[in-house]
Amino acid sequence: MDVSHLLLTSVLFLLPFIAQVSAQQPGCSASENKPSVEENNPPGYNVTTINLEAGFTATIDPSSPDASYFTIEGSQLQLVKSVDYETDTVLIADVVCRDTSGQTDTFQIIVSIINLNDNTPVFKQTSLTITVPEDTKVNATIIPREDLSASDADLDNIYYELNSTVQDTTNYFAIKGINNPEIYLQKQLDYDKLNSTTLFLYARDSPVSRKEIIHTATATINIIIEQADNKPPWFLPCSFIDGDKSICISSPYSGRVNISEMSKEPLTLDPGPIYAKDPDYTINEKIVYSIVGGNVDNTFSVDADTGNLTMNKVATSPDSYLLQVMAAQVNNKQKYSIVSVEIKVINKSDNAPYFEPSSYTGIVSVGAAPKSLVFQAEDPSSPLMIKAEDGDFPDKFNPNIEYYIKNSTNFVATRDGLILTNVNLLSPETVIMEAVAKDTVSLQEASTIIVVEIVFTATGRLDISWLSGTVR
Repeated sequence: MDVSHLLLTSVLFLLPFIAQVSAQQPGCSASENKPSVEENNPPGYNVTTINLEAGFTATIDPSSPDASYFTIEGSQLQLVKSVDYETDTVLIADVVCRDTSGQTDTFQIIVSIINLNDNTPVFKQTSLTITVPEDTKVNATIIPREDLSASDADLDNIYYELNSTVQDTTNYFAIKGINNPEIYLQKQLDYDKLNSTTLFLYARDSPVSRKEIIHTATATINIIIEQADNKPPWFLPCSFIDGDKSICISSPYSGRVNISEMSKEPLTLDPGPIYAKDPDYTINEKIVYSIVGGNVDNTFSVDADTGNLTMNKVATSPDSYLLQVMAAQVNNKQKYSIVSVEIKVINKSDNAPYFEPSSYTGIVSVGAAPKSLVFQAEDPSSPLMIKAEDGDFPDKFNPNIEYYIKNSTNFVATRDGLILTNVNLLSPETVIMEAVAKDTVSLQEASTIIVVEIVFTATGRLDISWLSGTVR
């Protein structure tokens, strides 16, 4: 091998090392070529130190993409403005090194931006209003995850919490998990207990248990419950048998007709006309009525729309009728209720009961115990007894008459018409009350006035030693 060839080989071998030494520019260097900087830095933040030997200067290459972020002040590479990790994750500073002869070379400083938790989660919608049917199945999804998920520019895991300020409503709705905001129904809805509520969904970028800054977003969810058609009709009046008022039981209706007598008017019933309503009151479906049992010989009919009970023919037997009347919804005959209607067949009453005297007067002593007799004011030795007569009976005595006091709770009337105290009478006064005689068969009534004087007596009580027997 000749000398020239050996020299060429040596130069080629050393060339990469020479190029590397040239690229490092011993006249210009950075203390750190790959520094890291937290986002949100203040302007003038020192990134790294530029080391310069005598006769060398360093500037930022203005043509580099990130030149607007950097400046060199003295020996410090600085950021001239704040950096946002969500916009820039890496910045490159091209530094031009120049010697006194004007020769230049360039080296790069790669700056990594450190992400900080500085962003609040964001909901796509901060306010939602939805309608939920009352008969929605338990565990059914109310609002899907994609409609409720929040985003976080810091790409943090998001932790959700569901709450409500409306009392006793938090048990109805829940989210699927702390990281899954899907809302589902966890308790059966009841429109009569809950017809609307407001939920608050919180999205946090850290668990509450952590001792660090937590950013929270809130979405307001207004839920309107739509009443379902899920209850059969209720006959009125009715009484609730449970605390949540979901079941209402009606009493039988009753009425009377005269034997062998046709009535063209709707029958008068107790406690009132046949009437049913849809308890799902916001729906209020139309109700139709029909007789489904007990209508011997088709004697009666009921108006499908009003429920009025009328006669088709006369009743020829003294036997009672026990009708079964059904109320059903027009839109769904499977939603129905049935009530009993007892119609008694009685002999016609041509005369109503009546009191011969228009009023009675009585007397009783202060301090008289309950169940004490009231005496006649004109004859304090004789008990006061009211008596109604009835012209339908030969002796005017109607055994079907009962008596009661209408407007006072301090006194009661026996079946025989005697007037008794119902409470302890503590002070003297005059009591005016109405007594009623009722024919329990024809339901005809008569009334009279009773005036009772409550007085002091010398012995503290009226003399009733003569009285014996049983008071009914």
